[in-house]
Amino acid sequence: MLFRSRTRAVEELLAKGVSNCGQGPTGNPDNVQLSGGASSPSKVAAVGQIGSIQISITTCQREGDSVRCFGKILNHDRATTYVGFAPLNTHMIDNQGSESKYVRYQVGSGGMGAHLEPELPMNVSLTAEGLSDKATSVSLVIAAFVPSGKITLRNIPIQAK
Repeated sequence: MLFRSRTRAVEELLAKGVSNCGQGPTGNPDNVQLSGGASSPSKVAAVGQIGSIQISITTCQREGDSVRCFGKILNHDRATTYVGFAPLNTHMIDNQGSESKYVRYQVGSGGMGAHLEPELPMNVSLTAEGLSDKATSVSLVIAAFVPSGKITLRNIPIQAK
């Protein structure tokens, strides 16, 4: 086996001791939502919770005449939980005062609902039409029928695609 001499940086690290390499005991102490690989943290623009279900929106983009918001949905319960959304009771309101009365959901690769495993994030997107082309941000009013509840996520910037 070949041993190389220790560099000054290695000596300093060994002298300090290493008490925590990685994310720490909670796995993600800053609640940074990860998308793609573990090396690509994305900022959360808005987050809310309905029961044990947390919804984090990372970005909203204009796609032609619609606005589509992307994020993650996470089940904080210990058991697999079904979540179902109520698109007729969900809407987007832009900073110009325009409102979209119907929002299309996509949870994972499915439609308006999914079975969520505990602490395993799943992609979610919400798409709405009828908003102002001058809008620079939207607020989401998200309604779920399982678990029953409603949250409002405010002032999410609309980014150019």
